[in-house]
Amino acid sequence: VEEMAVRSTIVVGLDGDRHILPNSALVQSKVRNLTMKERPVRAHCRVGVAYHLDPVAVTEVLLAAAQGVPGRLDTHAPTVLFDKFGESALEFDIYVWIPEPWRLPEARAALNTRVWQALRENAMPVPYPQRQVHLTDTRTATIPATRLAEEPTRQYSPTPPLTEEST
Repeated sequence: VEEMAVRSTIVVGLDGDRHILPNSALVQSKVRNLTMKERPVRAHCRVGVAYHLDPVAVTEVLLAAAQGVPGRLDTHAPTVLFDKFGESALEFDIYVWIPEPWRLPEARAALNTRVWQALRENAMPVPYPQRQVHLTDTRTATIPATRLAEEPTRQYSPTPPLTEEST
């Protein structure tokens, strides 16, 4: 918070941008204070791996990757949770605690990079969504004979482009 007035408050974001917020919005909304010095913040990464992989082995690989994130708090161990069976992958959440909120983008980038490298090194593919399309053979269907079906196809010439003279 840079300045508080009767009707609005000026807030400076982590990227240095200044935002003017009406005080009514602050009273009615959830406000997240990232500058509190008494509490660390958590970097998060969500990743999906192929269904044929063992979730316990994936958890161990992801935990080792999270341990190596620079700037991670040694007092808070990283956490890896097998969250759900996704549409095309087993989905995991990885959390790493860091001491300062303004280092969150760098910590998240380092966590993402280490997770990617660890999965590649251990031959654990990140699947792409896949869809199966079933086609049926319509050639076996019979079309009832009608006078319209027996008429030859009419050929039409292409429509000439519009010009200023034709409008």
